[in-house]
Amino acid sequence: MKKNKVNQIDHEHSPAWAFATEQRQRWAYWLDAFTPEECDTIINNCSVYKTLKAQTQGNTDDDYRVSDITWINPTVDFNWMYNRLANITIDLNERFFGFDLWGFGEALQFTRYQAPSGKYDSHIDCFSIGGAIRKLSFVLQLSDSSDYEGGDLELIYEKIPEKLPRKRGTLLVFPSFTLHRVTPITKGSRHSLVGWVTGPAFK
Repeated sequence: MKKNKVNQIDHEHSPAWAFATEQRQRWAYWLDAFTPEECDTIINNCSVYKTLKAQTQGNTDDDYRVSDITWINPTVDFNWMYNRLANITIDLNERFFGFDLWGFGEALQFTRYQAPSGKYDSHIDCFSIGGAIRKLSFVLQLSDSSDYEGGDLELIYEKIPEKLPRKRGTLLVFPSFTLHRVTPITKGSRHSLVGWVTGPAFK
């Protein structure tokens, strides 16, 4: 009887050896991480600071990333926000990712995408900052989804990207090495709070 060789490795003639590896979750989320009133507070408190035109490291195409950002440091006004984001991220990491983490290596980024041109084309967040590696990215949805059209956060694994939830107050978390994008916003404006959790090099 002939053996079915489909999807089999010829170990006699091949040096390949399959490792048994843990499967990590592609992404995780926490519904109602912040109430609508808290989202309004974050938007109002962040909006008083000067905004900057977002830039992308190593990319000179002005049309690649179109948004305004403000860096938000942990101060008296924002400590409550930092604490909750840290607690939720730790919980989701323990349940779904299992990464070795140190903490927030950078200030949080308050971002506004404005119609008709706001977007952020496909990119990854993972790089080294003074020896620390960005391992988890998170996005807090601050705007009500009815306030804008387009502006979807999508993770790109296959030919058809995976669209993530838009519900206000939801915290979305995914590995920083994941290819992702924000699609062009065609109406209104979308506010979000973005951050990265760092740790030692992947092993």
